[in-house]
Amino acid sequence: LIATAAAVEGVLDRVRPAFPDVRADLTGMTKICQDEMNSVGIYTQILSLIAFVLIYFLLARSFRGWVVPLIALLPLIMGISWTMALLWMLFGSLNLFTVMIMLVLLGLGIDFSIHLISRFNEEIAVGKSTLDAVVLMLGGTGFAVLTGGLTTTAAFLTLLVSETRGAYEFGFAAGFGVFFTLLAIFLLLPSLLAVRQRRIEMRLVGRERPNHDRRALRTEHTRMESLGTVAAASWRHPLPFLLLPLLVMAGSIWAMRHIAFEYDFLNMEAKGLRSVELQREIPRRFGLSDHAALAVVGSVSESRELKEQFRKLPEVGDVAAISDYIPPESRLEIYAVSYTHLRAHETSLH
Repeated sequence: LIATAAAVEGVLDRVRPAFPDVRADLTGMTKICQDEMNSVGIYTQILSLIAFVLIYFLLARSFRGWVVPLIALLPLIMGISWTMALLWMLFGSLNLFTVMIMLVLLGLGIDFSIHLISRFNEEIAVGKSTLDAVVLMLGGTGFAVLTGGLTTTAAFLTLLVSETRGAYEFGFAAGFGVFFTLLAIFLLLPSLLAVRQRRIEMRLVGRERPNHDRRALRTEHTRMESLGTVAAASWRHPLPFLLLPLLVMAGSIWAMRHIAFEYDFLNMEAKGLRSVELQREIPRRFGLSDHAALAVVGSVSESRELKEQFRKLPEVGDVAAISDYIPPESRLEIYAVSYTHLRAHETSLH
C-alpha cells in the first residue's frame, strides 16, 4: 500500500506542471501512515541527539568534568546499538512504538551509570584504592542497580503477552534494551573508571602535595552543596517536606480521575500534515467517515439483527453487513418455489 501511494504521488508530480491551477493530493489511512512514519523518523533522530547532548552537559556540570560524561554514556550507546541490531534481526523495522526506544533507553540507562560512578567516587574520596573502589561499587551499589534493572526488564517484558503487534514489539525492545544497557554498563564502566583513575594518580605522582590535598583534588567534582542544603533543611523542618508530596499526590489523584481517552487518532498526528488536513475535509464535503469498526458474529441472522441495532445508534452513520447480500430464509423459500414453477414450465414447453 505504501508503494502504491508513492507511485500515485509520482504520477501527480508529472501531472501538476500541465495543470498548475489544479491541486491534487493524497489522503487516507495509507497516506497518513506514510507521512506519520516519515515525520516520526526524523523527529526521533533529532530528539535523540538533543537528549544525548543535554545529558552530556548535565553530567559535565554535575561531575565537574568532561571525561566522566563520556564514561557514563559510552556503555549506554553500546547497549542501545545491541538493541537496535536485535530489533533489525527479529523484526526488520521499527514501528510507531519502537521508534522512540532510543529515547527511552537513554532516560532509563543513564541512571545505572550515575549510581555506579557516584559510588566509585565516594570510595575514592575516603582514600580507597582503585581496586577496592571497584569491588565496593559492584558489590554494593552494583547489586542495587542490577536488581532495579532486572525488575524494569521484567516489567517491560510483560507486554509480550499483548496481542497488539506494536505493544508486543515495544515490550520486547524496551525489556531487552534495558537488559543490554545494563550488561554493557557492567562490562565496560568499571574498566573505564579504573583507567581514568590511574591516569589521575599518574598525574599526581611526583607532585609535592599533602595527602589531604590529593583527596580534595579527587573529590572536588563530587560536591553538590545545593542538595546538601536541601537535605539539611528537610532534617530541621520535616513537616513541610512531608506535606508537599502529600499535596502533590492528592492533586495527581484528582487529575487522574478526570483524565479522558482520545478517540480521534487524527488529533495525535504531527501538525501540518497535508494528508491529515484532507482527511478532515472528507466528512465535511462528502458526508463520509473513515472511522469504521468490524464485528464478527456466528450466523447470517445474527448479522442482520446486529446491523439493525447499529443503525439505531446516533453515532453510527452507515452499516454494511454480509446479510445485505444474502436474502432471508422466507424470501429464499419464495425464490425456491418460483424457481420450481419456472423449471416445470420450461419442461412443459419442451
